[in-house]
Amino acid sequence: MTIRTLLFNMLIAAAVLSAAAASLALLLKSQLEIAEEAGARSLHGQALATELIDSSERLTGFARNFAATGNERYRRYYKQTLDMRNGLYAPPNESLSVYWQLVLAGQRPEPTATNDQDQSLEKRMIASGLSLEEFALLKDAQGRSDTLAKLEEMAMNDLMGRSISSAAAESSLAGRAAAIALLYSPEYYDAKASIMEPVALFIQSLNARLSGELDIANDRAAKLSVALILTCILLFVLMGALAFEMRRRLALRGGNLLRAVERISAGELGARARDTGSDEVALLANAFDEMAERLEQSLNEAHQKARELDEQRAHSEKLLHNILPVLIADRLKEGEANIAETFPEVTVLFADIVGFTKLSASMHPQKLVDILNNVFGRFDEMLAEFGLEKIKTIGDCYMVVGGVPERSPIHCQQVARFALAALKTLDDYNRESGQTLQMRMGIHTGTVVAGIVGKQKYSYDLWGDVVNIASRLESTSLPGRIHVASAVRARLLDDFELEERGQVEIRGLGPTQTSFLIQEKAEWAPASLDDRRSGVK
Repeated sequence: MTIRTLLFNMLIAAAVLSAAAASLALLLKSQLEIAEEAGARSLHGQALATELIDSSERLTGFARNFAATGNERYRRYYKQTLDMRNGLYAPPNESLSVYWQLVLAGQRPEPTATNDQDQSLEKRMIASGLSLEEFALLKDAQGRSDTLAKLEEMAMNDLMGRSISSAAAESSLAGRAAAIALLYSPEYYDAKASIMEPVALFIQSLNARLSGELDIANDRAAKLSVALILTCILLFVLMGALAFEMRRRLALRGGNLLRAVERISAGELGARARDTGSDEVALLANAFDEMAERLEQSLNEAHQKARELDEQRAHSEKLLHNILPVLIADRLKEGEANIAETFPEVTVLFADIVGFTKLSASMHPQKLVDILNNVFGRFDEMLAEFGLEKIKTIGDCYMVVGGVPERSPIHCQQVARFALAALKTLDDYNRESGQTLQMRMGIHTGTVVAGIVGKQKYSYDLWGDVVNIASRLESTSLPGRIHVASAVRARLLDDFELEERGQVEIRGLGPTQTSFLIQEKAEWAPASLDDRRSGVK
C-alpha cells in the first residue's frame, strides 16, 4: 500500500472519527444547555412564588399599619401593591420587600402607573413555561391571596366607614379596634396560612420536574461522554498507527503529534500538536487539536457544574446548621427521622429586653431590627465560648440551654457565666451605641425533652417544667438582674456569689425561694473543672 493510499485511507477514517467526536460534543453541549434551561425555568418559577408571598406579606403589613395608625398612605400603598400584582403598576427591579422598605424610608419613589398588562403576575406566570399543574397551583395561591385581600379591604373599609359616619373619637377608636381585631383574628391567620399550601405544592412540583429533567439530561450526557471517549480512543489508536508507519520519513512532526496524543491520554488536556505545516500531516494535527479543544471545554464545563453542585451542597449544609445544632443536623442528614430524647440534667436561660415593646412603638422598624441583630448577634458569638446552644428568639426574648444536645457536667456553671458575660456585653453595646437597654434574666435547671418539630420547616425545641419556670423567673426578675431558682443556687453556691431575694410568687409553683446571681467567685474564676476536682485553685 502506497503512502498516498495509506494517508488517504487514514485521513478518511480520522475525518469520520473527528466528525463523530464533534457531533458527540455538540450533543453533550445540548444536554448541558437543556439542564441549564430547566434550572433557569425552575428558578424563575420560584421567583414568581416568592413575589406572590412577598406581595401578600406587604398587603398584610399595610392593612395592619392602616388599621393601627389610620394613616392614609398605608391604604394607598396597599392599593398600589395590589395593582402592581395586577399589572397596573410596573414591578420594581428589586424584591417587593426591599422596594417597599426603601419607599417607607423615602429612598424610592412610589410606583408609576403602566398599561402593560403583560407585567401582571398572572401574565408572567403564563409566559414562564410552567406546566398546567404548576400554573394551577400558583394561580390557586394567588386566588387565596386575593380572597385574603378582600378580608383586609373589608377591615380597612370598616374603619373608613366608621371614621366618616361619626366625628366622635369613641366611634373612631371602636372602628380601629374592630379592624385590628379582624386583621389579627384566627380566621385571618387561617386564610393567611392557606396561601402557603398551594405554594408548597408548587415548589415540590417544580423540584420534582427539575429533578426528572436533570436525571434524563444527565443520563444522556453520560452515554454521550462514553461514546465521545470511545471515539477519541479510536482516533488516538488511528493516529498512533499512522505515526508508527510514517516515523521514518516524518519522524519529527509525526513524533510531535504522537507526544501530544500521549499527553492527552495521560490527562493533560491542554496538550496540542500545533503543527504549522501545510501538508496532510498538518491537517491531521489541526483536526486533532480541535478535537482536543472541544474535549477539554466539555470536561471543563462538566467540572464547573460539579463544583457548583458542591458549593450548593455546602451552602445547604450551612443553612441547616444555622437552623439546627450541628449534632442534630448530622443525625438528620444520616436519615434519622424522629429525633427526640430526654435530658435529665440541663440548664435553661431566658433573657428579655426591658421595655422593648414600648420602645418598638416609638422606633422605626429597621432601627428596631438593627438593635436586635446587634445585641443578639453578640450573644450568638459567645455561645461557642461557653459551650451552649441557642434554641430560639421570640421577639426580644433570647432562649439558651446548657447540656443539650452535648451533655455537660457543668451545664449550670456554663449558663451562669454566659448570663454574666451577656450583661457585660449589653453594657458594652449601650456605651458604643448610646442606648440604655436593660435585660431581665431567669435561669432554672432540671429535666427536659428535646427534639425536632416539623417536616417542611424544622425547629429544634425543648419541653418541660424547667422551660416554663425559667421563663417565669425571667418575667419576675428585675432589670439588670439574673433571677435563679433554689435548684440553681445549690449548684452555683460553691463557685458564684448569690443574693437571697426571698419568697417570690411564681405561677404554677406559688411562693418560691429565689436568688439573684451576682458574680463568679474570684478564686474559682480561672480554674478548670479538672483543677477543681483535684483541689487546685
